[in-house]
Amino acid sequence: MQPVVRQNSDIGQANEGPHSSPWKQQKLKPVCSPILTSSVIRNVLSIVGLIFVVLGVILLVYSNDVKEYSLRYDDDPNCRVTSDMNSTQLPVLCEQTFTLEQDMELPVYFYYELKKFYQNHRDYLQSYSHQQLVSQELTETGGASGAGSCDPLKKWLDPSDNIEKVIYPCGLVANSFFSDRFTMEVDGQSLCSACDANVDAIQTAKSTGAVVDPDDWETWQNDGDGYWKKEGIAWKVDRKHRFNYLDDWETVYGTDTVSRQGYRQHQQGLYLPKISDEDYMVWARTAALPNFRKLHRKIEKLPSGDPKLSKDSQIKIQIANWFPVEDFDGEKRLVLTTLTWFGGSAMGLAVAYLVVGSTSLLIAVGITFINPPRRLGDYTEFKWENIRDE
Repeated sequence: MQPVVRQNSDIGQANEGPHSSPWKQQKLKPVCSPILTSSVIRNVLSIVGLIFVVLGVILLVYSNDVKEYSLRYDDDPNCRVTSDMNSTQLPVLCEQTFTLEQDMELPVYFYYELKKFYQNHRDYLQSYSHQQLVSQELTETGGASGAGSCDPLKKWLDPSDNIEKVIYPCGLVANSFFSDRFTMEVDGQSLCSACDANVDAIQTAKSTGAVVDPDDWETWQNDGDGYWKKEGIAWKVDRKHRFNYLDDWETVYGTDTVSRQGYRQHQQGLYLPKISDEDYMVWARTAALPNFRKLHRKIEKLPSGDPKLSKDSQIKIQIANWFPVEDFDGEKRLVLTTLTWFGGSAMGLAVAYLVVGSTSLLIAVGITFINPPRRLGDYTEFKWENIRDE
């Protein structure tokens, strides 16, 4: 039996099968089929090399302009917290003092940094409720599995009234929220009077054996003056569209149904963050790597009116510690840094661009002095259509 020969009207030639269309065989016209001669390779490598070297130099110059100060504080015995501490022991107040070694032009950005905390685990990423965050349906905590499920933190048994309640917001992302708070002084001038009042209230409560008011936890900023600014630290799309907090949730659902505490927050004497809180939005932008830093506050002005944090300025940062890291052998750091038009320091990326660009240029130069083994024929005379099976 003779095989059936089909005629492909698109290319005007016989073919034998369903996969001989111009699209599948990459014969569409017009089409570019470069012949990789030595001159073509040399030109491509030269262009790539020049682009990468220029980008590397630009990144290197701007990265050198970034001023940064990083300080670990969880290894200080005065700042140590553990997972078995309760609301009568927390927060642990401590302070870190240092002297700036170089000028830092405003605005200056204050970050907290965590190490060995895996926000990129699949179960962690999926542990949230889309209905709670966007649709304001607080009792909808997701299915038993899959994206948008709050497992394993959907509900908790409130020991105060022995009633099981829905956690708002539920899930691992919200319930592992970084809860430490900071206030800062520059040469004795405080950047946040409300933060100082909270520190005083904490000290008073601890001296009398009382529990710290959890409402004070949400007022550690000075947006009005711009000295210790929280407004604008989260992405605009998160502030406008992704997170919608239900302010009257107590009236709509009742405190017997929904709670802003989970097991961890009840032990620490805190509330879960409101999902309209920009600190929570920053935390909910999960990190891809186990070592990460997240923006906490912006310093756009100083009480003294100076346009920069000057060299030899005395910086004192008071820390209210709630967040333990010993269980996962982690680290906590605070970071003061300036930024450039492309963000923070990218010295590693700059070096990578320079290495790749320099290597490409060296290879291009080497090709220039190497004669091809033979002259390339006129490839336009070679027609694939002339090949036929006999």
